[in-house]
Amino acid sequence: MGEGVALMELDFFPGPFTVSVHQPNFMPWAGFWNKVANSDVMVLMCGVQFDRGDYQHRVKLAGSWLTVPVKSTQHHALILDLEMADGTAIPRIAKSVRQVVMSKKNKYRDRLDNLMVLLESWSPHNRSIADLNIRLISEINAALDTGCALHVDVEKRTGSKVENLDALLVDRWPLNCARPAYLSGAAAADYMDFDSLKFPIETRFQLLSEGISSDSVVQLIAQQEDPLEIIRWCAKWRTKDGVVDDAKAGFSPSASR
Repeated sequence: MGEGVALMELDFFPGPFTVSVHQPNFMPWAGFWNKVANSDVMVLMCGVQFDRGDYQHRVKLAGSWLTVPVKSTQHHALILDLEMADGTAIPRIAKSVRQVVMSKKNKYRDRLDNLMVLLESWSPHNRSIADLNIRLISEINAALDTGCALHVDVEKRTGSKVENLDALLVDRWPLNCARPAYLSGAAAADYMDFDSLKFPIETRFQLLSEGISSDSVVQLIAQQEDPLEIIRWCAKWRTKDGVVDDAKAGFSPSASR
């Protein structure tokens, strides 16, 4: 799974540094990439349950849904076990992506050449949605040149969202090494707050600016001269002490919660 993705040993990382965690979504939107762009490490958590209402198998592009069909028997499967119902769906999706992002009007479309090769040459025998998404995320990460290291977590985690996150952090960062700041998506504020994690870490919540498109970020990459700059600053961060523009502002790796 995820061959070609830049994996790294996470027992030690020179601080201060930031980490974010997310399920491997399908060609994600700018809000996902805002977390990546402000993180030193992004952990793609594959061992949690698939949510049919989420975005592991679908995304909007130019206002229309692109959907990877999921086997009807797998609606409660873990993401790492999730399989496509139709292995030929990806080349068909690739045609839609090409029509939108690879037209001559998109000045920077060449950045997506490798992504298009991946989609158009996808083997119908490889039905792993996690593998597809990890590879696509890796290609987009390279196209944006975020500088963020991707790590794939395949441990099966069946607790609550907070319990799963706590377990991952304990697994990856022993208490005797520099500890990161955790950059959380805005939606997580519905089920956790600054002190929800038992792991001694500072949590910062994403505050996205209004008007951010929910479409896949690939269109932005093809059209904008500096998409990373747009993505990096499309949100502020809510901390215990207030709101900051820079995800790393005022953070010390030795600071406790």
